[in-house]
Amino acid sequence: MSMKEASFVVAKVGSQYRAYRGDSGTIKYRGTDASTVINNALGALTLNRTSQEKIVLKGSFTLSSASSLPIILPSWTLLDLRQAKLKLGNAVNKSMFQLADASTDITILGGLLDGNSDNNPTGGSGIIDGGAATSNSRTKIIDTKISWFREHGIYFGQFSVGWLVRVESFYNNKSGIRVLTDVDRSKLIQCESYGNNENGLEVVGMGLTDIGGTYSSNRCHGVLASVSESAFIGTRAEDNNQSASVYSNCKVQHRYNRFTGCMFRSEGTPLAPWDFEEYDNSVSEPSILSGCRFHGSTGGIFVYPATIPYMKGNIVHKYSGGAWVEVLYANSGTATFNGTGAQTTFTIAHGCSSTPTYCEIGAKSTDAKGDKYWSVDATNITVTFGTAPPVGTNNVVLSWKAEV
Repeated sequence: MSMKEASFVVAKVGSQYRAYRGDSGTIKYRGTDASTVINNALGALTLNRTSQEKIVLKGSFTLSSASSLPIILPSWTLLDLRQAKLKLGNAVNKSMFQLADASTDITILGGLLDGNSDNNPTGGSGIIDGGAATSNSRTKIIDTKISWFREHGIYFGQFSVGWLVRVESFYNNKSGIRVLTDVDRSKLIQCESYGNNENGLEVVGMGLTDIGGTYSSNRCHGVLASVSESAFIGTRAEDNNQSASVYSNCKVQHRYNRFTGCMFRSEGTPLAPWDFEEYDNSVSEPSILSGCRFHGSTGGIFVYPATIPYMKGNIVHKYSGGAWVEVLYANSGTATFNGTGAQTTFTIAHGCSSTPTYCEIGAKSTDAKGDKYWSVDATNITVTFGTAPPVGTNNVVLSWKAEV
């Protein structure tokens, strides 16, 4: 076994768990309780260090001692679990890992964390911190799978300048990923959170956060976010609302958020009432939705108060009357009319879901170039010419564009 790869390598040999020194390969700690040996190895790392030191776990670990859980991860620690599977023992009812208070630069790499929820009925999350009163920064969790915990997969009070990359959190009894305060300048990249008993992702903070990944088949919301100035890039929330017809695939509070290339979809049973729901927004600070697809809910998009976000190039379908119906928040086309020499008013049905806030009219024929103005309501664009176009067949051709 190579020891030079880390400060300590912890492995199971027979009935013992052993912590080997990385520099010499000698055994520093041994015992029958896995979490105690891991804690001892973490405690033996250099005090007050300002660069990461690495501990590698190899093999299968059963964490059975409630008194030595959760395992506390101090600052400047890289915990390499790429060759490890960890499972809570029966009746432990504790979380598996906890970030130390006021910690910085902790990395968890790989691993399969199993909460054994059927045999831990009263508590335990996969990875936690000290709660909303603490502060941790530059935490990175990469390629880690977290499942079957009685509470949350990941539950942080703080998450500042942190990264969750390709994290899978599934079949937990509460939310897959939950961060309650101060999400700031952080990134969630290609994460998956599915089959959880509450929300796939629940996040609160003031923003500058990039949120991607797939959040599907959770019993409540796929994404429940109270953030501002955040970017949702390629985010997918699908077939959530698995408990009752009251939860949306994505529900967002606050403003200045940007949704680009996202997919919010319902095709299972029950259908979500809304694919996308934004509430408590501001008239002057709405979100921006571009290149997104909303498909399959009974309501499509819901905004409260009724300030429609800026929308560009989105496709929206809702389920109505036994069929998928496209809901248009932007539309355009060409309208052709016969001039009578007397008619000055021409009506164009815009087909948008509500009264457009932006409308553009252009002339595509010589006889349509006269002075004109237009008005718009929930159904039509009405174009009025100062002078009636001349008599002709299909001689008044107008281009038009409308956006809600």
